Amino acid sequence: MGLATLKSMTSMRINEISLKRNSMIINDRKSPRAMSTEMVADRLVEIFNAPQSRNFFLKCAWHLSEDQIWTAVENSKKPKVKAPVKYFVACCSKELSKI
Repeated sequence: MGLATLKSMTSMRINEISLKRNSMIINDRKSPRAMSTEMVADRLVEIFNAPQSRNFFLKCAWHLSEDQIWTAVENSKKPKVKAPVKYFVACCSKELSKI
């Protein structure tokens, strides 16, 4: 292994560590509300298996109460609902339009 390769590898490792450190600092700076919003949105992504809808879920979690969100989730799971995520989006869109 040449000196140039070793320097390159060391430099890449230092950059990796620096990026991880910077992302941890950024995460530490998030407000509790922002962290809570992200947790709710991530949970909704899991429930509905809809990663493409994460931005909408973030919007819902930021603007709507948790009670409104979880009520919509419960209603979307009823047997008569054929498309739960579609039902959830419709309910939340209706609530968001009131704001």
